Amino acid sequence: MDHLYFVADYGYVHYKEVSPRVLFLHSIMGVGTNIFPMDAEKIPKLKSMLTSFEYKHIAAFPSFIRLITHNKLLPELTKRITELDSLGKFR
Repeated sequence: MDHLYFVADYGYVHYKEVSPRVLFLHSIMGVGTNIFPMDAEKIPKLKSMLTSFEYKHIAAFPSFIRLITHNKLLPELTKRITELDSLGKFR
């Protein structure tokens, strides 16, 4: 739990334009070790308590962390390092 409070506080201080709830709840829907802290039937309730921006980021975390820990994302980004400068924001 300590890391959840830390990242939420960090986000509140350094990313004032977005809610710290994403960082606080980032792993509630799953982590890279196939542990799911929240039961799936609670997802609709969680979604109703968040903005669509917050929900998208929280829901994406389990997949994103798996891509990193299974060594797929970072090598692919490294191969395409010259293309990264052309990436834009998406929402």
